[in-house]
Formats: sequence, C-alpha cells, structure tokens
Amino acid sequence: MHPSSLPSAVLPLRPGTPMEQWKRAIEAGNEAFTGANPATALGHYRLALRIAQTLVGDWPDHDASLAALVVSHHNLADLHRLSNADDDAIQHVCDAHDLLQRLIADPDTDLALRQAALRHTRQTLHELLRCARTTPTHARVQASLAHGRQGLTVVAAAEFPSH
Repeated sequence: MHPSSLPSAVLPLRPGTPMEQWKRAIEAGNEAFTGANPATALGHYRLALRIAQTLVGDWPDHDASLAALVVSHHNLADLHRLSNADDDAIQHVCDAHDLLQRLIADPDTDLALRQAALRHTRQTLHELLRCARTTPTHARVQASLAHGRQGLTVVAAAEFPSH
C-alpha cells in the first residue's frame, strides 16, 4: 500500500502536537492489528512512522522521539512478519537500528540526542539479533550488525580515548 492509498480514516491529521498525533496513529494501528485488519493497521503504522521521523532532533524529549521512531519501525516489522513479508520486516528492523547508529556516530549530532540514541539501541539490537537468528545470512541483517559494531567502536574511541 502506498501512502497515497492510506485509508481515509488515517488522513488528515487531527489537531494536536506531533507526539499526540503519533500516539493516536499508533493506538489506531494497534487496534486494527489486534482486530485482524492488517491493511488498516499498515496505514496507521506508516503514518505513525512518518510523524516519528519528523520528531527526531526536533522534539524536545529526545528519548520520546526516538522511542516513537523505534516503536513505529518495530510495529511495522511485526505486521510484516504476520503477513510473512520477512524482507519488509527486516527492512524496518534494520532501518531503526541503522538510524540510531548514524546518530551515535555523528559528532555533529547534539550530544543529548546521541546519548538517547545509544540508550535505544538496546531494543533495536535485540530485534536485529532476533532477525539474525531466523535469517543469519540475510545481507541487510549482516550489514546492520557490522554497521552497529563500527558505530560502537567510534563511540568508544570518542568517549574513551586511549592514552
């Protein structure tokens, strides 16, 4: 389903802060997911992801904005797994993890945002390792794992320089 074909119940955005809009989209997606309506859940989760992407770096609570992003990607991954669309599920798991790794490794990114990204990698790494257990040779999974190792090396070097 392409964004232009989202169910009309999803669009347009109702008033409220972007975080409130994100919460409504996630709640509507969760309701559709548990109600066995995957097409509607997909529309709501995609909307939630688009909103979450606008929050990163712009929302004053970095932990909340990154949590919104991770939850959006992981809800989409769960929905795709349910539909046996494993490549799409892996894409979302890897996208979430890779974004956090890029934020962590970028010295121009605000330190508080980098630290929040580091805290959220626990969840994204857990999901990435779950993918690695079921599809150990998947190229995207392997690339994200390698990117993660690189990112942690960069952070360790910056935070704990050798003497």
